[in-house]
Amino acid sequence: MSNIEQKLERHHRFWDMVSTDRPLIGFTIGDYFPSRRYQAAQKLMAFTRPLNPEDIEPETFLEDYERLFEFSQAVEQDCFYVAEPFTGLPWVEGVFGCPIRAGEDSFWADKVLDDLADFPADIDLETNPWYLKYMEFSQALTELAQ
Repeated sequence: MSNIEQKLERHHRFWDMVSTDRPLIGFTIGDYFPSRRYQAAQKLMAFTRPLNPEDIEPETFLEDYERLFEFSQAVEQDCFYVAEPFTGLPWVEGVFGCPIRAGEDSFWADKVLDDLADFPADIDLETNPWYLKYMEFSQALTELAQ
């Protein structure tokens, strides 16, 4: 049985609540903060102004994704490596119009509303620059994964 088949069998047994010999186990190799696991994020961490979607170049992250995938394969674990657009960025907050800033170890979103009643109900994803950048990043990862 292949490693993938073993992982799938263990997941099925766990989620079907069939008796297993242990819980599902997964590891992340490297630093706790995503911003320090991705070398490409270091350029973004240097920004003293709010980030703009055009500051993010998905192709500069691809080497990091390859390295992290290799790390995940080197460790016996039950979890699958899942590549998703750089998780260190608060993408959804950017879509909703919050300024995104870099700190020493991570990124955060500035508050833009004082009252939830002011929340915009008509965000146009077809033209939203943060959403479009997220989708561009997703496409780059899809092509990398073939």
